[in-house]
Amino acid sequence: MVIREKVIEVKAPDYVEVTLRRQKEKGRVIVHLVNQYPGKISPTGAKLVEDISPAENIEVRLLYDKEPKNVYLAPEGVRLVYTREGRYLKIRIPRIHTHSMVVIEG
Repeated sequence: MVIREKVIEVKAPDYVEVTLRRQKEKGRVIVHLVNQYPGKISPTGAKLVEDISPAENIEVRLLYDKEPKNVYLAPEGVRLVYTREGRYLKIRIPRIHTHSMVVIEG
């Protein structure tokens, strides 16, 4: 099978890891977003992670032909607003702390 279009595009800091999963049996797609904030380097060269800074203003553009019934951020349970760009859904995630999932149902 040859895919000619990008399935997903994400605009996020480079330390945000993205994984796309389809759960056919549940009729949903999940985009995992993991904040792997690198921390800071001390004057001695040691890596310090005192607090993880949230990743903000993330944008997901997902190839999704049908109209979703529900789009939300889990586990937070926050409903997400999306726009349609042709065959793509464009979803903006205001912020994630460590791990959040964009769930698209329907």
